Amino acid sequence: MHLSWMLKLIKVSYPHINNMKNTKISYAPALAWGIFVFILSVLPGKDLPSIPNWSSIFSVDKIVHIIFYGGLTWLILRGKRKHRDGGISLNFAIGITLFASAYGWFLEWFQGAYCQDRMSDVMDGIANTVGALLGLLIFLYFYQRKVRDKTQRSAQFIEKKQLL
Repeated sequence: MHLSWMLKLIKVSYPHINNMKNTKISYAPALAWGIFVFILSVLPGKDLPSIPNWSSIFSVDKIVHIIFYGGLTWLILRGKRKHRDGGISLNFAIGITLFASAYGWFLEWFQGAYCQDRMSDVMDGIANTVGALLGLLIFLYFYQRKVRDKTQRSAQFIEKKQLL
């Protein structure tokens, strides 16, 4: 009884706390992806499937890095868009891109310092950064397209209302 009264007071005083469940749901895919990337990054090299190395720059390994960090950037931005009902500033998007890139560079360092049968690779760090940037660009392309389509639909609806 005593605790329920306090919870009601908190909900009235701090209405944004009611949205915490939605926040967790919005960011869950990004968090899961980040954990997945971490686990794959710290596994011993011998436990990973072998990937043919066609060249040091455009190998399948680099494409995987680009997908991992592009996906991380995109998922975080998607979570923010869903949580905040579409409002994302360019500064926030750039900050998330820098975060994803820094996370990739940190994991490269971590692999070299602490993981068995793994080593740091500058080219992997560059691929992580390229992936984060591509994730941002892909998100912005679809986000702007969605906003533009929504604006056009709203304008068409207003025109129809004015004709009636």
